[in-house]
Amino acid sequence: MQSVMRATLYRLERSSERMAIGRPSTLRGSDGKPVDVQIEDLSATGCRLGVPLALHTDEEVMIGLPGVGMRSARVIWTEAGQAGFAFSDPISFLEVEETRAADPLTHVDFRPFPSSCAITRPETEEGFTPRWRLGLIVVAAVGAWIVMTGVGKMGYFLLASTH
Repeated sequence: MQSVMRATLYRLERSSERMAIGRPSTLRGSDGKPVDVQIEDLSATGCRLGVPLALHTDEEVMIGLPGVGMRSARVIWTEAGQAGFAFSDPISFLEVEETRAADPLTHVDFRPFPSSCAITRPETEEGFTPRWRLGLIVVAAVGAWIVMTGVGKMGYFLLASTH
């Protein structure tokens, strides 16, 4: 005799209210590589992200929260380019607000400059390069020692001749 068991899954009630965020962020999976994602909504206990890659339930990840930093989280569910995450440690309401209000991320192109855009160090206003300036400082210091030695010897002879 076989028995059949059926289970119905219900979404659990959220333990904290989610706030719509809609801002870019970074996710790092188990391989550590950064992936650009979109924070759709956020709460103290988790978030929903728009993700361009397949994730697995229970996978441990790091999520960048703008203005707050990286937070450890676990994948709870995934479906069609979106995923839900639970933070390993809840974040504070202030961190939720800081993420919502943080300045947008600035995307920077870090590719090497072409040689036509090479950055050159301009000469100083006096027309001396840094190497020339260093040489002048050394010559001035040596000259000052010579002058001080001469003044000291002259003073010694003047005092010795008066006694």
